[in-house]
Amino acid sequence: MQEFKMISVEDIDLPPLSLRTDVSKQGLDELAESLETDGLIQPILVRPKEQRYELVVGERRVRAAIYANMPNIPAIIRDISDEEASRLRLIENINRRDLEIWEKVNGIKAYMKMYGLTPEQMADKLHVNRETLENWFTVARRTSPKIKSSPEFRKLPPSFLTRLTKYNDKTQEKFARAIIAHKLDFRDADKLTDLFDQDPRADIDELARRVKKEYVQITTLVPKKEAEKIKRKRAKERRKAREKVKEEKLKPHLRPIEKVEKEKAPVVRVMPKALEELSLPFPMKEQIMGLTELGDVQVRIGEAIVEHKFDLKETGLFFEKFKDEYPKKTLDEIAEEVESISEQQKIERPVIITFKPTLYKLMEDYYQKKNKEVKEVTVDHIREVVIEWLGEHSKKVCTGEAC
Repeated sequence: MQEFKMISVEDIDLPPLSLRTDVSKQGLDELAESLETDGLIQPILVRPKEQRYELVVGERRVRAAIYANMPNIPAIIRDISDEEASRLRLIENINRRDLEIWEKVNGIKAYMKMYGLTPEQMADKLHVNRETLENWFTVARRTSPKIKSSPEFRKLPPSFLTRLTKYNDKTQEKFARAIIAHKLDFRDADKLTDLFDQDPRADIDELARRVKKEYVQITTLVPKKEAEKIKRKRAKERRKAREKVKEEKLKPHLRPIEKVEKEKAPVVRVMPKALEELSLPFPMKEQIMGLTELGDVQVRIGEAIVEHKFDLKETGLFFEKFKDEYPKKTLDEIAEEVESISEQQKIERPVIITFKPTLYKLMEDYYQKKNKEVKEVTVDHIREVVIEWLGEHSKKVCTGEAC
């Protein structure tokens, strides 16, 4: 079933999981401005769910429409399964220019694990070849953790990483900083790594300055056979240059040779139909399936969460208790324990109290009489201290008819 119509943004539920952990405000501003000027040219994709719509593709467009105060948005409404919705979201995400390779890989591996797919099957689902997929996995695995997590490296184009990941983390970071600081393009960066391989003792930042200052690039068209000949000659020159460098000089900068483990046969995890039909976010259903391999227990866990109307925090606590206490305790007993803890936490909320020195001294004196620590203070205790102090000093502080 598929239809096209304008729907209210208020009737759309955003997907429970996104590959990108940050949303660019500048990007939303630009997209919102475009929507106000030209409207939304490309419709979003949603699927019907309980009198509402769950977004499948087009999260940035929906957020921008909300940002631009657009009440309605054009949408294609299609009745599809959880697996197909996940696949379409994944394809949309991995084609985004602003998504880092490791963010793509995290989403792809989560999908492979959930549905028990081999790399070949996953490549077919994404409409990419196996070599491309393996290259993404390799780059994501070998990229320095600091390059992945630090905002200073956001400007580094992903295409450069393939060239850099042969180096260890520290050397990668030096290259990345130099490439960004000197605004090197891909050919400049290629020349930079060549120069370093010939002289690993050289300062990378100084080499980057040389590349920018001393080398001029000219783009021209030559016949295909001639281009292939030049390419082979260039590769031969690179090999000769590397041979001049003793291996032990370059070795400290290279990543250790990885041990390639044999690929394990995928474990296909089939979601019980009763669990699939429950009104829970898809990632939560995945978490439930990770708790136990028993399908009937998975369904009962999902039903318990729905029945007790647990929020995300309570659900997380329920999962922890399940791991620690099931089957010593029944699911009902665990759910009741979570409800009890949740109620207690709602009653007892931490309050930061700031005292003036004179009042704090009074509190200390009061608690010394009670043989307690002043850190055990509560709002009721402060009231007791103030009342006691007023009782002892009322004649001193009260004047007029009120006394």
